[in-house]
Amino acid sequence: MAPDHWLELYRDAVDLDGDGDEDLVWFSAGVRWTENVTGNGPEFDDHPLYGAPALFLGRALLVQDLDRDGDLDVISAASTSSATYPHVILWHENSNGDASAWRTRAIQVPDGPVGTLSAGEVDGDGDVDLMAGLSSSPALPSVVGSYSWYENRLSSGRSWKAHLMDVGIRASHREIHVADVDGDGDVDALFSTTPEATSQPNPVGWLENLAGDGSVWGHHLLGSVGSLGPSRELLAAVELDRDGDTDVLRASPLGLVWSENLDGSGTSWIEETLFLGSPGELCSFADVDADGDRDVLVQRRILGPSSQVRLSWYENETAVTPYGSDVNPPRSLRLLSGTPSIGQALTFGLDSPLDTQASGAWTYLSIATEPEDEFPAGDLPNWGMAGPGAAGELLIAYSGGNPVKIVAGPPWPGPGTPASIAVAVPNDPSLVGRRVYFQGALIDPGASLGVRFGLTNALRVELGP
Repeated sequence: MAPDHWLELYRDAVDLDGDGDEDLVWFSAGVRWTENVTGNGPEFDDHPLYGAPALFLGRALLVQDLDRDGDLDVISAASTSSATYPHVILWHENSNGDASAWRTRAIQVPDGPVGTLSAGEVDGDGDVDLMAGLSSSPALPSVVGSYSWYENRLSSGRSWKAHLMDVGIRASHREIHVADVDGDGDVDALFSTTPEATSQPNPVGWLENLAGDGSVWGHHLLGSVGSLGPSRELLAAVELDRDGDTDVLRASPLGLVWSENLDGSGTSWIEETLFLGSPGELCSFADVDADGDRDVLVQRRILGPSSQVRLSWYENETAVTPYGSDVNPPRSLRLLSGTPSIGQALTFGLDSPLDTQASGAWTYLSIATEPEDEFPAGDLPNWGMAGPGAAGELLIAYSGGNPVKIVAGPPWPGPGTPASIAVAVPNDPSLVGRRVYFQGALIDPGASLGVRFGLTNALRVELGP
């Protein structure tokens, strides 16, 4: 990834008042929200959302529809000057749906400070539950801190029950994020623990929702200190390599690392360092350059005579990059073996993973020097694998001499077993640095399962020496 693109610093926004534009939520003597009056940014109005009665040190904010009434509510976590309630998690209900009136209720009074909040359907009952990373309490040595989740018992946000997920070591900060790490369809949690003692390693890992209902949790480590050293790490779950599973981005004052979930089950990981030596705080990810893959946005502190805070974006420049808008199933085309270099052989695997085509379908691999210029497309009716009549997404050029080649492969063996198609890369030095685009198609003549024509995702391959 190349760190050579810079943008202005900005913050995430949400439509609190339901008028179609993006507003801001923030801490200031409680919780406030800033209304985007004109919808395009020039005029803003500041509104109180919750006026704290005493010292209110904001620690975490979430925006979710907790009561399932169709509007956005706010969840805040804070530490206060109250001896009775030194730490609180609050739900601010958007009573009228337009942010004109708010009603605040307590969700939990935790033992220690809240490091982070995350939201997801932990117990599989269809409503929004919460997770929190609770730090140790400096004033109470007995309060070690924990990872906990809070059950939305009535699906209305008005009744909550706390459940312990994991305890571990005394920690100055605990980071937690909802994610399906093992791909089994339920909600797991990514975590990062910053120990109070700097001599201890920094555990980073995930908690497995073993029963699928939040009742039993398994503890797995990605690594201890790893590439970033013993420092506070911020996490984000992202499918960065478009292979259909959950990967992890890890940011700390020492740099940024991508942890790749190799087998999709969370049991095998490999790390790639994006940068080291410059304080970074993870912000988000998006397809910044509109080339079909996910890039990374990071808030970085640039230290020097005049310290600056900037938002940088890192372009996803891997040699083999899946792309598409997920109209065509991820991993329906992937590189099975070979190195993308001149004079080498590449073996591609074509699959129809949605059980909509029968074994024995014909397989074809198209090769082009350009992507489809109207990508994202999704404009080919009856060429989608999702079901009968579904649209498929054309991702390589079919003009200007493209595709340069269409290779017929063997019959498709069936779901989970890709058909292999080998392609020889010419031993031509002029091809070094060139990008080549691949997309597959499966044709089921009988369409017994509903789909006759199915397009795969595409691969952008950059050729090396």
